[in-house]
Amino acid sequence: MTRRAMGCVLRLACLAVAGTAAAQTTPEPFTFRFNAGEAQTYAAAMHLRMSMDMSAGNDHMLQKMDMGARYNVTLTPAEGSTEGAARLHLTTADIEADWDMTLPSAHIVVSLKAGEMVGTRDGVVIIDTAHHIGTDEAEEIEKDLMPLYLSGYVVLDPRGQVIRFEGDPPFVKFWTDEGEGEVGFFTVVLPAKGVAVGDTWEEHTALHKLGSIRLEGEGLTCTATFKRAPDAIRDGRAVAVFNLDAPFDHQGLVGYLSEGGQRMKVNINRFKRTATGTTYFDADLGRLTEAGVTVDGTASMTGQLPDGTIQIEAKIGGDMHFRLVPPAAAVRVAHYLMPCPNAGT
Repeated sequence: MTRRAMGCVLRLACLAVAGTAAAQTTPEPFTFRFNAGEAQTYAAAMHLRMSMDMSAGNDHMLQKMDMGARYNVTLTPAEGSTEGAARLHLTTADIEADWDMTLPSAHIVVSLKAGEMVGTRDGVVIIDTAHHIGTDEAEEIEKDLMPLYLSGYVVLDPRGQVIRFEGDPPFVKFWTDEGEGEVGFFTVVLPAKGVAVGDTWEEHTALHKLGSIRLEGEGLTCTATFKRAPDAIRDGRAVAVFNLDAPFDHQGLVGYLSEGGQRMKVNINRFKRTATGTTYFDADLGRLTEAGVTVDGTASMTGQLPDGTIQIEAKIGGDMHFRLVPPAAAVRVAHYLMPCPNAGT
């Protein structure tokens, strides 16, 4: 091939590459949008299951708990929003919950629906608030859910990250604790720039507590990896799909458990967890349509008691799910989500 012919081929190749580059536009970034005067309601459901095998000296005890909660959460744009931060009025409704606890001495099943609580111990009714039975016990069980009945504000950035909660102290503490170690308000943080199918991005969160155990020092840094999957059709609309993978395996952690005015040191010999999930996002509307995360983990711990040590082997699992409720739908949350498993109902 002559030099002139070679030059011609190179020029044609450059033109072809330039044309291809021009055709490949950078994907637009995804952002959450909350329009003034337009509320967004989500049906939310969470399910937690846990078993703890505890031994101290010659004593051995096994406890199991299965807990589910379902509610509607409504986000309404409020005054104080800016281009980089949406201030949203947060309210909840249709709160339901179930507890199924297997203790060494009893099997307790409790259900909260329509504001009334019913509970049994080994099949015998011990709580029935509609008939004024066990009201003190019901109040004690429901205590952890009480802040869920409060309203307040959440400030989100365009990627879905929580900037802060605002409101009465119980409201702020409840939602802040609920978000401990989570990525974003909806279990997703959108990418900082446009991404194509197959692209990934990482988000990092700080974990300072494992259940009731507060970790010593700065806690843990957890990494969540998101990957854009091929788009899908949901309810007749094209939506972007993001998959989540967030495993970790930590050893040699130290924490403290406070109970009944006493503080117990806990050595967490190993804590292993997997977390996977999928998010569906309507880019044209700038809103999440559905998201779900499933978590499974194991922990091996040693607690320091005044008269010795206690060994704890724990298995923890659960899931969290959000689904956008159509604006015109005046239905209960149970119509949108499968009820959480409960052996007692």
